[in-house]
Amino acid sequence: MASTARDVARMIEEEVARASSPLEPEQMAAIGDLAINIITLRTKSGLDADRKPFVPYTPTYQRQREKIGRSSTTVDLAVTGHMQQGITKDAHGNEVSLHFVSPLEERKAIIHNDGVDTNVSVRSHTRRVFVNVRNGQRVSAKAGAKAKRQGAAHIVEREEKVTSFRRHQRTPKREWFDIRATEDEKIIEDAIDEMLSERVK
Repeated sequence: MASTARDVARMIEEEVARASSPLEPEQMAAIGDLAINIITLRTKSGLDADRKPFVPYTPTYQRQREKIGRSSTTVDLAVTGHMQQGITKDAHGNEVSLHFVSPLEERKAIIHNDGVDTNVSVRSHTRRVFVNVRNGQRVSAKAGAKAKRQGAAHIVEREEKVTSFRRHQRTPKREWFDIRATEDEKIIEDAIDEMLSERVK
């Protein structure tokens, strides 16, 4: 039997309803993974949420990064990589949210994202340090641990008392934890469009 105009209209309505209904939970989770990839890859390239270069590192911090084998020119907000690796997602309904697996990584993210310029009180405490007894100078933890493993008698580990003090902490604002650049939004929109188009094929 040939389809009537009413049958065709009903079929179109059903297709539109299916195409516009919320994505499945696994599809929303995939969108979350895509968003995480966009943020981390863009950040590793030294670009903020608007796809503009981050505020450069200070010369002092650049030297510190060079000593540990990290790039001193690309501002990638990574030393250990734990912060960016700590992003995870929650898919609920037709929304997906990104957050961090630990409060420590979340705190680091906020400091980078919002910036900070304040004085911080450091309480008195003790710490372990390595000292070269030949010249009385301290050596780095890495060099000290290596010397200790090799049995170097002139490198010793000591406990040192640190009195309380105030330290100025300044980290420039580098907004990275967001998707708002047109290019990034388009990637997400295209992925959603592709998922929706699969329903009407």
